[in-house]
Amino acid sequence: MMEFLSEILAQDFMVRALTGGALVAIACAMLGVLVFQRGITFVGDGLAHSMFGAAGIMALLNAMIGTTTGSPADSSSGTYGAFFIWAALPLNVLVGFAMAWVRRTGKLRGDAAIGILFPIMFAAGVLALALRRNSGAPPLNMEALLFGSVLGMTQADLLITAGGAVLIAVIALTWGRRIAYAAFDPDLAAMSGVRVALAEYALFGLCAAVVAFSMRLAGVVLVSSLLAIPAGAASLWRGSYGWQLLFASVFAATSVKVGLVLAYWIDVPSGAMIVLTMGVLFFLAMVTRALLVPDARR
Repeated sequence: MMEFLSEILAQDFMVRALTGGALVAIACAMLGVLVFQRGITFVGDGLAHSMFGAAGIMALLNAMIGTTTGSPADSSSGTYGAFFIWAALPLNVLVGFAMAWVRRTGKLRGDAAIGILFPIMFAAGVLALALRRNSGAPPLNMEALLFGSVLGMTQADLLITAGGAVLIAVIALTWGRRIAYAAFDPDLAAMSGVRVALAEYALFGLCAAVVAFSMRLAGVVLVSSLLAIPAGAASLWRGSYGWQLLFASVFAATSVKVGLVLAYWIDVPSGAMIVLTMGVLFFLAMVTRALLVPDARR
């Protein structure tokens, strides 16, 4: 076992994947706690699929105006191209704000707004990429966006990921309690001076931003899982806000590291193995709580 771990740690790409993957996991898990408390866990999945559409639209616009950006149009490396991801960030944030606005106006329930907007954006992305291909522009690797390419993480990716993870951690630790308060009891929070509407828009905007900086490395499926499963596991123990942040972060980082090592060992896709690892750990958390806390079985 020690020889196997030494072999992994001797390879730079695995060290970057383990470090960057854990940072992405912690950022998503911390934000996921806020999303889970607000009762809008589906927003992570919605914005992840919306990001696919936003990136596809930006890729089509790039081809239409005839700009050349080098690596973004290069699919030989197996990556989708960071340029289109970052260019799509403002559009995805606007989609997040639109979801929050529809939710707050009361025209539709929040989950209905998400369920309507994300398939529209996803379909728009598929159409945009098809039009881009028909225009003769270089092809892009859609599979990398859907499933991520954490094993292809570069040093620059690691620095960007570290910066994003630190920013999310600071927000969660400083303003997170206000957002959680507004989520738990909006009326009482408003009476206490918390700007509930601003908190909700900020939460949706943060989700869109986290999805953006995580997408190229983690992909649609893994990002939505990292926002939902660790927070769900933390909620089983009904601890304080700080405890749930810590539990979800450790849960997510452990899942990513174990999943990556297992994927390397048996030579399978890393994203799928990480999600399955989270599933197993979530089941173990449920069983452990049922055994240790008597009222958990009621």
